Amino acid sequence: MKSDYLEQLKSDIAARFERDLGKPRAKPAVKPTMEEDTAFEQQKQDHFARLLMAEAVRQLK
Repeated sequence: MKSDYLEQLKSDIAARFERDLGKPRAKPAVKPTMEEDTAFEQQKQDHFARLLMAEAVRQLK
């Protein structure tokens, strides 16, 4: 039972993460540099980590 719940939770978090990434944002006029690509990737990872932490805190309450 708990395993099913955790699998559903991971699926829900992943779906929310994908939905958040799909939100429109301003397109750069030029191709992003490697540093900008790296920064954006880090931003995505940080966002996903915050979602996981928020869910973990919610589960502890």
